[in-house]
Amino acid sequence: MQDRSAAEPTRRDAPFAGRASAQAVLFALALALFLAVPARQTRAANAAADGDLVQAVSIRHEIEFGRGVNVTLEADLTDPGLSIIEVRAVFSATGDQNVSSYAYPEFKIGTGASGGGKLTAAFTIDTGVRAYYPPGAEFEVFFELTGSDGSVSATEPERFLYLDPARDWRVLSAPDIPLDFHYYGFSAAAAGRLAERVSTTWRPIASALGLDPDSVGRFRAVIYPNVREFNSVFPPTSAASSDGVFFGGFAMERYGVFVLGGPSAGSVVHELTHLLVNTKVNSPLSPGVPSWLHEGLAQYFEAGSSSGYTSQLRSAAAADRLLTLRNRNTGPALGSEVGLYYLQVGSFVGELIETRGAGPMAETLRMINEGSSAAEAVQGAYGTELWQLENEWRARLGASELPPPPATPEPPVRPTSTPQAAGPASSGNSSDATTQPTATARTEQGGQVPSAGVTAGDGDSPGKDGFNWTGPLIGMAAAAVVFFVWSFRVNRRRFRTKRH
Repeated sequence: MQDRSAAEPTRRDAPFAGRASAQAVLFALALALFLAVPARQTRAANAAADGDLVQAVSIRHEIEFGRGVNVTLEADLTDPGLSIIEVRAVFSATGDQNVSSYAYPEFKIGTGASGGGKLTAAFTIDTGVRAYYPPGAEFEVFFELTGSDGSVSATEPERFLYLDPARDWRVLSAPDIPLDFHYYGFSAAAAGRLAERVSTTWRPIASALGLDPDSVGRFRAVIYPNVREFNSVFPPTSAASSDGVFFGGFAMERYGVFVLGGPSAGSVVHELTHLLVNTKVNSPLSPGVPSWLHEGLAQYFEAGSSSGYTSQLRSAAAADRLLTLRNRNTGPALGSEVGLYYLQVGSFVGELIETRGAGPMAETLRMINEGSSAAEAVQGAYGTELWQLENEWRARLGASELPPPPATPEPPVRPTSTPQAAGPASSGNSSDATTQPTATARTEQGGQVPSAGVTAGDGDSPGKDGFNWTGPLIGMAAAAVVFFVWSFRVNRRRFRTKRH
């Protein structure tokens, strides 16, 4: 005899069944949204494989550096009887957080040299202050064409580097370093010597961070001959953070690029360290690497020792002027704090590595990558709370102790950039915890200053060319899936309880 309670829900169970059905519908809609995001590109790729709407395709670009990139498509129509009803331009600056934007350019159909139809379309990628892209960012552009019969075809992507065409750029691809140097204004011999000096240090740095040096991808270094010419391409920053500081370099991890105002081996090591840290900590679960740790690692490996930073901190410690580091998720907001801040983080992080080895530091980064806050990761890796480690370091300097932190959650790292200034013992470069630029700065007296804080846009917003819904749709779909799975498990437990 069939157990009726197992075959169908009671009246009290019915609401749960109804909610489960509603959640199933929600899940289906979320899945449909998720699958719809890449549908157009997939359809375009298939159409291109089966038969293109155009041939003899030419995509040209003209860089108006600091303003925009003008992109032009010219192509011959393959079917004179088929008209083009829509052209969509898809572009992105390639990187580890690559997001495509799009535009619907105006286009016209004329007569080609062979007498057939010729398509011409043009649009501009905004690269001004509103949508900042660093020198050396790599763009990828392709066009999707829709025919009057509904068919869709995509052109092959065109890639190019965003560099000022007014400069005589040279390229050095160093085989022993994961770097391609783009430079002008100094000799190839000087560039070679720079690469040779960096080649002896970067592998130990990668290993100390817990990376396999042979698995690290390639980055780009864009080097201007001096700080004056470099300053014209520096990301937007506040007057307060840059007051009295001349920045000499920055890194933007999301594009795998750093930019320098001079061929300094120390600055190359500093900015390369930022990119390596970002390679180690790149999980979407990560709250981000706080500035004190990001900059401290870069400062320490740039100098190769913490002793120079520590010796310069004695007077500040005696006067009780040291900054509190443990809550420094971003760099200092005031230019007057920049030099002291970078001396402190170089000394503190450097002493952690020198006295306790590289293992706990690599473990700290691993735990941050898996979702732990910096304070949790430090305690897990070192067996001591972060504030206690900072007090031990302050005690060695003769500075006063800091009180224990309040029992409140550690705030997440804010995704903004930190340009770096260097103190007298450092060339100074800086980095943000997630997608921010890292900068190298100098004091008015000419000494290098460790970093101030710079916030720069990542440039992936479509701006006036159209909003990109890919990210929001994927986020909505993921949230719906999580909610459905949780609800399904809860309802299943309740249903089983009623059966028993």
